[in-house]
Amino acid sequence: YEFLETKFSLKTTSLCGQSRGVQVVNTGVSEIILADLARQLTEAGDVSYNEFMLHFIANDADIIVFRDGRAIIKNTIDASLAEELYSKYIVHLR
Repeated sequence: YEFLETKFSLKTTSLCGQSRGVQVVNTGVSEIILADLARQLTEAGDVSYNEFMLHFIANDADIIVFRDGRAIIKNTIDASLAEELYSKYIVHLR
């Protein structure tokens, strides 16, 4: 089973419940400093954060980011869209 030894950088999981969402896990991130990310995202949209999480809204993106690098991309069930938004707003700004 070669795939068991394959390393991944982004892993997505579709979430169930009232609001549609996809969780994105980035294995290459151990910690995100939310205050720094909030400053970088301010020009792109509405940002609020506390010591545990950051909430970001821009255009159709509604993203919750946790300190360990996990994010929940709300209002979609499309994993590739979730990865694209994560890469655009989280990975590229770090």
